[in-house]
Amino acid sequence: MDVRKISEWRTRKIFILGVLVPLLAVLAFIGSAGTTITDRAVEAANITHSANANIVPGTWFDGRKEVLFTGDGTIQLIHTTGSFDSVVVRAQGTTCEAKESRLILYIDGVSYGSKYPAGGSWANYRYHTKLIEAGTHTIVLEHDNSYSSASCKKSLRVSLLTFPDPAPVAVGAFVGGFPGSWPGTAQALDDFSVKNGRDPAFVTWYQDWVGDSGFVKEHFALLEGHTTAPMLSWEPRNRSKYSKSVNQPEYRLSRIAAGDWDAYIRQTARDMRDYKKPVYLRFAHEMNGDWYPWGVGVNGNQPGEYVAAYRHVHDIFRQEGATNVRWVWSPNAKAGLASYDSLYPGDDYVDWVAIDGYNWGTADRGGWRSFSQVFATSYEKMTNLTSKPIMIGETASAEDPANPSDPSRKASWITDAYLSALPSRFPRVKAILWFNIDLERDWRVDSNPESLSAYRRAISEPKYQGTLP
Repeated sequence: MDVRKISEWRTRKIFILGVLVPLLAVLAFIGSAGTTITDRAVEAANITHSANANIVPGTWFDGRKEVLFTGDGTIQLIHTTGSFDSVVVRAQGTTCEAKESRLILYIDGVSYGSKYPAGGSWANYRYHTKLIEAGTHTIVLEHDNSYSSASCKKSLRVSLLTFPDPAPVAVGAFVGGFPGSWPGTAQALDDFSVKNGRDPAFVTWYQDWVGDSGFVKEHFALLEGHTTAPMLSWEPRNRSKYSKSVNQPEYRLSRIAAGDWDAYIRQTARDMRDYKKPVYLRFAHEMNGDWYPWGVGVNGNQPGEYVAAYRHVHDIFRQEGATNVRWVWSPNAKAGLASYDSLYPGDDYVDWVAIDGYNWGTADRGGWRSFSQVFATSYEKMTNLTSKPIMIGETASAEDPANPSDPSRKASWITDAYLSALPSRFPRVKAILWFNIDLERDWRVDSNPESLSAYRRAISEPKYQGTLP
């Protein structure tokens, strides 16, 4: 195959060379078209490019060799490396009109989306992929100018491609009994860590909007001595006054956005700022459902008010300099709820996106569902919505209701989730939290010895030794 023919591809549905195996096929291609690259970082000028006047290789800029696209064109390489789950492209666009030219990434003929490099400065653009196993793969970058007018054919520079090692996943937990009644105790967290052979990388607990501040220093102090980051699930409601009722008028989203709670929010922001350590803040989670006072269509909430309230809270934290706070946006995975895009505050307001979902096991909750069945649809929606890192904000499995005395099915669910489904089907998930409590179901990982053994074995894997940055 002659790579010069690439320049003849005139449609956007380009035929891309597949993985060239066996080795003889790889060597034949290399002999006619360039060099196989085995590094984690590749300068663009070293990549085979299509032979047309729109591509100029070899220019020095940004300290590296680059490729300049002056119009449509493709560059490609045969890449041999260890496994990876993202590709980072360093690029610089030009600006002469609102419509941007786009840069499309293909690996082995599969498209992994487009980026629209802005003009004026170099930046890194990360393409999230599935887990690409170690081996030899064909990587193609296509510059597509079809969005630009005839008077403004945009150019684009590419200087470097990097293939980072897959980041390990951070394993967290909600631990029933932590922090417990004020002032709280670390005993439940200590016990959980001992049972599982390690501290969770992060832990969440649930805090109402009561008192003078959402930051209860006694609770955060309980993490001293643990290698565990805090993720506060911050709930604008009052359970003591209203129990679980969704009708809590003083907590309507419109009132939060209008400033009624500004003093409380501002004090919380100041307290978290002064804590100095990273705090992951999951504000008003599962907002796409109707079971919380901040949910869609309940408590007098109207369309658009969730985004307005979220941004208002976020803006106050920014004004107070609480830059150590990481924002986690966390809808539910259940089908048929309000759309993610109608509730997403925007990338400027979010550091992580999260999805909550459970295997309830009973017919009224969809029957017995694997991890993939719980999360596949919502994961696809989330990956289409944003390139932010993804967290499983809450998950767990019940025991098999058809065979409650048989512990093996829950254990198998855990093994499949952590050792099969997550690595192969959900590569952008970089954190996962187990909801460890006996509540509506016995969600605990140690609800039976087999489940605990399966969980301990899964989280001992190298891929689950991550931390929240």
